[in-house]
Amino acid sequence: MLKRGLLVWDALVHQSCVTYNVTYKWYRPFIRRKEQHPMNNLNRRSFGATVVSGITASTVKAEPDSEPAAVGPVVGHVSVSTANIWYRPGHAGTYDLRIRESGQKETTLLHANSDPKNDLCVIWRISDLKAATTYHYEILESGTVLPGKGPQSLTTAPPHQAKDKISLAFGSCAESRPLALWSQMEEHDVDGLVLLGDTPYIDSTDLAIQRRKHRDFLSVPELSNFARCRPVWGTWDDHDFGKNDSDGKLVGKENSRKAFTEYRALASYGEDEQGVYTKFRRAGVEVFLLDTRWFARTEPAWQATMGMATRRLTAVHSTLQGHRLWNDLGQQTQHRIRRLVHLLTRTRRFVPIYWQGGN
Repeated sequence: MLKRGLLVWDALVHQSCVTYNVTYKWYRPFIRRKEQHPMNNLNRRSFGATVVSGITASTVKAEPDSEPAAVGPVVGHVSVSTANIWYRPGHAGTYDLRIRESGQKETTLLHANSDPKNDLCVIWRISDLKAATTYHYEILESGTVLPGKGPQSLTTAPPHQAKDKISLAFGSCAESRPLALWSQMEEHDVDGLVLLGDTPYIDSTDLAIQRRKHRDFLSVPELSNFARCRPVWGTWDDHDFGKNDSDGKLVGKENSRKAFTEYRALASYGEDEQGVYTKFRRAGVEVFLLDTRWFARTEPAWQATMGMATRRLTAVHSTLQGHRLWNDLGQQTQHRIRRLVHLLTRTRRFVPIYWQGGN
């Protein structure tokens, strides 16, 4: 976390929720009583979510000389008419994704090449889907369906004008080990998961280490089960960016970004190969995932450069978000602020919640 007093939190926007004709609820339904579970002192570094249970003490060991196990699939960004699916096979090759609408026989086949240059990761980007519709998918190699570890499906987002209730789980600071809350999110049928950073802890900009840590995280059984059928979005914080309390001057941050883009199937990753901020929308809820690491302390705060300096904000203060992110955010929100729920998320200052709302 960037220390207080060392830079200006651009316009002091830590988190924001602007609502219009919305009802929402704050949930803490899964916290167990102290005497019921030994892991009572879990804090945000164990996992900063309100849906907290305990850590299951189990591990999965791979055979030392065997081919690396496949990881995934993971459903990434899903919109009204598109969906991204991520997968990392155990070896390079050509892999196909076959997808069909639930209850229908007609299928669509998409191809992708698994290349060592991308650590074997593949992302299928599917288009022309129907809104609020469930699809089933399977992965093939050389025409043979690869065995799955459970159901493989996704449901597209409802139309933008729909007045559906939306349930999203927000969390950060998760270790790469089994965690019961992943299963609880699935059991309570949340629509998707938003990872706010330190997911996982990496603390290195070495590309091989970055990739291995991401693989380990997405291999957690409970998370894997959840992510096969529900979308997962994310940004990073300091530990998965590369180092505790790091900023945009971090040497090797390009390696961190490469690994992140390989292992997250988002709609976008910043702009012009800078940063990883992104956004998505489900019905009347639009979520903006900020990047508070890549640009931090790399340029003056935009308010100071525009003559908006105050006693607390002078030209010597540095940015947290960077002008690219602020420009994009302004363009996206200026015409829609009155009719959407906007969730501005940035890691560590956003209080993770299990949130439910609708138009």
